[in-house]
Amino acid sequence: MNRLLTILTTLGFLFSASSSLEASEVSKEQTNVIEATEVSTLSQAVSKIAINTASAEEIAQKIKGIGIKKAQTLVEYREANGAFQDEASLTAVKGIGPSLAKKIAEAVNFSQ
Repeated sequence: MNRLLTILTTLGFLFSASSSLEASEVSKEQTNVIEATEVSTLSQAVSKIAINTASAEEIAQKIKGIGIKKAQTLVEYREANGAFQDEASLTAVKGIGPSLAKKIAEAVNFSQ
């Protein structure tokens, strides 16, 4: 309940004693919106591929527009030079410019 009140207060919703029924209805609606947002964010995080541990096959399958050859190039570079740290580090791989690096970065996480 404290978490919910904190979230609602942060969003600017103030409850008054005279409108407890309305506050209850708003509370339920806001809770559903907040929970849906949290689930969506979690889903996106879970669906991202771990670029520093994934195989070339996994990279090619999960990142739209990246074929097996480019995925193999990424893995070979990673094995020779160490883990990717961020979007910018992807551009060090031959054939990956800023726009492709951005696309890849949106689909991956850089955790070790």
